[in-house]
Amino acid sequence: MKLNRVVVTGYGVTSPIGNTPEEFWNSLTTGKIGIGQITKFDHSDFDVHNAAEIQDFPFDKYFVKKDTNRFDNYSLYALYAAQEAVNHANLDVETLDKDRFGVIVASGIGGIKEIEDQVLRLNDKGPKRVKPLTLPKALPNMASGNVAMRFGANGVCKSINTACASSNDAIGDAFRSIKVWFPRRYVGRWFRSIYYTFCYCWFPSP
Repeated sequence: MKLNRVVVTGYGVTSPIGNTPEEFWNSLTTGKIGIGQITKFDHSDFDVHNAAEIQDFPFDKYFVKKDTNRFDNYSLYALYAAQEAVNHANLDVETLDKDRFGVIVASGIGGIKEIEDQVLRLNDKGPKRVKPLTLPKALPNMASGNVAMRFGANGVCKSINTACASSNDAIGDAFRSIKVWFPRRYVGRWFRSIYYTFCYCWFPSP
């Protein structure tokens, strides 16, 4: 069996310590701390008041306001990082063999903000007021699907959802797929966006 070489040709990042590879690396080398007081919800009733939130997300670089109706934040973060990786690699996706262009995105929890918002909406306003795009915004595999649709990738498209092990699983899966199988290029990404009221009730629990 012939084994293919595997190389990383481009990368993008969305994180609490930077939204570009350069900013992220500089923050690591200078010891910048990405943890601060929670800003995304009222945390006065919680025992924990700090979190590593993504700040200054460059939304306007690739998105318009109506995209928030189609994508949960976790999908926006995945699309942003994937686009940055493609740009960094200088990939002309229009010239690629789309059937050998794959996407693997790992998410520890998926679109938890959308789930929380719509459960509250259901409780307050009834089932007819739950938004019809709730499911495609909330499913943990939609980030990989959205990235694949953005770039027209017709190869393997999957989501790795193994909690805190998701990132390592996704990297290993992409590596093995290229090493022994047929896709030539992968866009891979891992993230977890959990800092919303509902999920913050159980993560700090003893």
